[in-house]
Amino acid sequence: MTADKVIIHQRSPNKIVILDRQGNFVQEFRPREVTARLLANLQDKLLMAQHSFPQIDKIKKEEEILEVRWNFCLVSREGEIEKLEGSYPTLWFFKRLPMAVVADYLTEMTGALLKNRYFVFSHTEKYSLKILDLNQRKLVKTIQRKYKKVRYQPDRPRDERPGFKTLAVPRAYFNDIQKIIAREDKILVLTSTVD
Repeated sequence: MTADKVIIHQRSPNKIVILDRQGNFVQEFRPREVTARLLANLQDKLLMAQHSFPQIDKIKKEEEILEVRWNFCLVSREGEIEKLEGSYPTLWFFKRLPMAVVADYLTEMTGALLKNRYFVFSHTEKYSLKILDLNQRKLVKTIQRKYKKVRYQPDRPRDERPGFKTLAVPRAYFNDIQKIIAREDKILVLTSTVD
């Protein structure tokens, strides 16, 4: 959302819809390639992410931790795509069950736009921030810090219903970084520590 617009990324069919703040239609366009996530609105382009997702039908094991690679791109209001350098992996848990599949991200791609120029993001379980300079179109800095891991405790289970089973994702610790927020010239990092 901007001061005067609401920007919506629709995944299926893959398109961008722009509305004014009153909900009136302004513009709609389709990126020339499939995009997975809208990350930030720049003055004349959108920062978006694409990912190379594993082909589920080719997975042979019953249970596996897979790598999903994310790439950033700038998308013009005409749908033209400019790919940025770099590829950033996240981990995805996959388990095949009879007549079903259980899947969830173990690490997340999370980030925020700083000063309308830098995209600050994290994609691993560690306390590691990467800073992408959108003017230079490249990664310019990595900030790492030693951080005491917080043991993972799943949310309290819902009331179990007869005949239903729950399956927990195999996770020992929370990811160090849960969310990134950028305000003016500051980067705020929400961590896994709860006081």
